[in-house]
Amino acid sequence: MDETFPVLCGKCHVSPEQGFERDGEMWAACPMRGREDRIEDIQREAAEYHTDKAVRGVFSGLSSGVMTVESPPERTYRWITG
Repeated sequence: MDETFPVLCGKCHVSPEQGFERDGEMWAACPMRGREDRIEDIQREAAEYHTDKAVRGVFSGLSSGVMTVESPPERTYRWITG
């Protein structure tokens, strides 16, 4: 079963407006902040955010009184999943 998640601006959590072409590639923009990117890059970064969020969830449950596991350093994402 495949799950889908909406892609959102990492700052204001609004879905980007899609569908303008520039230099032969499709772009999208956040309607609130004006942040623009190629759709391919938006999808890639949102997928990286989603993976990072899942890994952090696993790491948060691994610490015990015997061993402490630290999460990777936090990263700021321009595009995230909702």
